[in-house]
This record gives sequence, C-alpha cells and structure tokens, in this order.
Amino acid sequence: PQYTSMPEDYTPETADSTGYDFRAGFSQLQLLEQRLVQAQAAGSEVYFVISPIISGDYIRNRAIESMAERLNIPLWNYSRDSRLIGQNQYFGDEIHLNHAGAEIISKDLAHKIKNYSPPVKAVSYVKE
Repeated sequence: PQYTSMPEDYTPETADSTGYDFRAGFSQLQLLEQRLVQAQAAGSEVYFVISPIISGDYIRNRAIESMAERLNIPLWNYSRDSRLIGQNQYFGDEIHLNHAGAEIISKDLAHKIKNYSPPVKAVSYVKE
C-alpha cells in the first residue's frame, strides 16, 4: 500500500482521484452471477464479503446485496462497520485496509464462517 494509514486530513472530497470508476458494470455483474451459479452447482460454498472503503460505494453494495439474496448466498457487509468507517488509521489508501484493519475484519470473518449454519432446506415426505 501507498500508506500504512490514511493521512489525518483525508476526506473523499480531497482524495487524489485516479478517474477510475470502481462501480461494477452490468456485464461484470452478469458474469459474476453466472460464475456463482456454476460454483454452487459444483457444490462449492460461496460467501459474499463487502469490504469497507473510506468513501463507500453504495451502488455496488446494493447490486451485491441483491445478488446474494437472489442466489441465497451468505453476505457479510463491512462497508458500514462502525469500527472502521472514518477511522483512517485502518486504511492504507482510499479503498484498501492496512494490516491493522485487515486483522480486524479477518478475525471477525473467520469467526462468522466457522459458526455459519446454512439454512435448512424444507424436505417433503409426502408420497405422490
């Protein structure tokens, strides 16, 4: 990372913009959904994790949240995690956690995955 922590005076408005649009395009989302369906069909466990970023990217978040719900994929959204949002000391740059920030999320995520119980599917015992 460029920094081990964000500059104290950082705000999204004062960020040095590269001009890159981080929002996922429609065709990228379609491709992602196709790959997820293939992974699920092959028996893979699939999880969504939305990482925190200083400025937030709520367009992408809504698309991912919708896809997770539609495909019954567990979703852990850290984009609004009060332990990290606005805490520049946990970010290496505008969109990447530094070691300290990644450690917070990694420990929490490992605990969630370890303790995750998939929803029980209803089974019909009625003979047809």
